[in-house]
Amino acid sequence: MGPALHRCVRGGAALGLLLFASPARAQDATPLPTFSLERLDPNPGLGPLALGSGELLAPGAVRVSLMAHYQRAPLTILNGSDEYPLVLSRTTGLVSLAVGVLPWLELQAQLPGVIHQSGADVSTVLSISPPSRSGLGAPRIAARLGLLGTSAPEAFHLALDLDVRLPVGGSGALARDQGVRGQGRLMMGKRWGPVAPALELGVLLRRAVSTDSGVDSLNGVGNELRAGVGLTVGYALRAEVSAMGAYSWRQQRTSGELLGGLRYAPARPWEFFAMGGAGVGSEPGAPRFRVLAGLALLFDKAPPPPPEDIVYEIVQGLPRAPAEPQLEPEPT
Repeated sequence: MGPALHRCVRGGAALGLLLFASPARAQDATPLPTFSLERLDPNPGLGPLALGSGELLAPGAVRVSLMAHYQRAPLTILNGSDEYPLVLSRTTGLVSLAVGVLPWLELQAQLPGVIHQSGADVSTVLSISPPSRSGLGAPRIAARLGLLGTSAPEAFHLALDLDVRLPVGGSGALARDQGVRGQGRLMMGKRWGPVAPALELGVLLRRAVSTDSGVDSLNGVGNELRAGVGLTVGYALRAEVSAMGAYSWRQQRTSGELLGGLRYAPARPWEFFAMGGAGVGSEPGAPRFRVLAGLALLFDKAPPPPPEDIVYEIVQGLPRAPAEPQLEPEPT
């Protein structure tokens, strides 16, 4: 009995050490810094889904949109030759509102939220705490200023978009930054019948953050230069493609994405859309791929009818000359 009792005592001691050591390792895990993992800024107004074309809503027009968004591997940690998908899947939702106030002014608001996210647990391997599974994102408030003073759809559009994201929401869900996040973008575009190209140039300003983990991919996020081009083809059913790139000069990192999708407006005010694509680069938030889908409601005045319809209505409304009486031939 002596050796058996001795083995039981040693086993109990080892189990006790494990139970006490596990909380200690969990407490030593470094929490993630507070920063926003989102890199895509969906357009609440007119133009492509992923960027702006400079076209503004008419005064009094309102556009409301709901969007569901899935990202695959937007945050992967590199530790030597090993890769750890800290965020492997991320599902978010977004509610957007755009209102035309003046011919040269459009106001926008967006409220995002993380519905669910999951990934690898690296608290024991890299001593990094995992992010929260869900949380409210940072609200966005923006003003879009038309610089050319024209609202004709076929005109050349040029606008300045200024937005801020407020530092409220779930800090542990990678859905907001530590402080106020600001962005300025110059947007331009033009329509040639069913073809509508767009170009966007901007700068993102936010507080730089870093972590003490020593992992390169988490050693900081900060200010960025951004650019994007888009092309939309069609009327009620439209095909759309967008390409975007960014450069963070402090971290010396680049990232890019290529997205394509379809939009369908069967009848006013409804529009349905779906889009997807792949991302490249080591910047946090650049996913392996992303897909998004949703609907939008546009409340504004109906567009004027084509010129041929106007001419037809005018002609139809003109008074008609009285019909001449038919003279019967005299009998012979």
